[in-house]
Amino acid sequence: MRLYLPLLALLSLAPIAQAQNLPAPLPALAPEPLNISAETAQTRPNTAVALQAHLSPHQVFGSKLTPVLISGNGEVQVLLNGKVVHTTTLTAGQPHLLPALPLGPGQHRLQLRQPQGAQQSPVYAFYSLGIEPPDHTYLIVDKYNFTLYEVKHQRLAHIYPIATGRPRTPTQPGLWLVGQKEHMPATSDWGARRMKIFREHQYQSHWSGYAIHGTNRPTSIGSEASHGCVRMFNEDVSKLFERTALGTPVVIVEKLKVYVDKVGAPARKDEDQQ
Repeated sequence: MRLYLPLLALLSLAPIAQAQNLPAPLPALAPEPLNISAETAQTRPNTAVALQAHLSPHQVFGSKLTPVLISGNGEVQVLLNGKVVHTTTLTAGQPHLLPALPLGPGQHRLQLRQPQGAQQSPVYAFYSLGIEPPDHTYLIVDKYNFTLYEVKHQRLAHIYPIATGRPRTPTQPGLWLVGQKEHMPATSDWGARRMKIFREHQYQSHWSGYAIHGTNRPTSIGSEASHGCVRMFNEDVSKLFERTALGTPVVIVEKLKVYVDKVGAPARKDEDQQ
């Protein structure tokens, strides 16, 4: 048996030796990343770099579209509501700040396009509600349409139906600040939650008696029914209560120049409401 052991060992190692002589398999090819330098981008204006406007869904602006960054490569036309309002040349990797474009109240659409339609961006929809935003996050009360708009980080986040003051005790327009937040007992006429609002110069020092609160009279929503406060359904005010920080501005207006019934819907202008 000892005479056969070396031979068996050699036979068992032969396949391994053959395998070691085979060339290694080629690695899978990964796509080469697109890395366009500024110099290359200038000499290749039609390079396929996605056109993009840095806008959030349902973003809200005042009377001007600003500040907005756009990115892409080559000559680009900026279309506002289907009309070319600005032309510029972009360089890949270098965002461009659009000039402040005037806006009327309503819903608007922005799109970027290369000449001859070589490439175009998605259509970006956004709003101008006809007032200058007091901050990035704020509330708007439209008395005429019995509507409260919640704007969060410049985005139209939620829209709520409300009740406002009677003609004898009207809800006072102007700028207010949320100063105190309170959970109310179930039997309270204030409903489930109450957020007291203050004039800026009297913030947290002298309460006017006005608040945004719930109600135990849900049928009053959509009418002039309060002593000057803004009433909401208990479910709605409970949600808004959790998302609203102290110091949040509240802009109360007699009538906005536009009306939006739900987030994402077109804004109806004043003449459309007649």
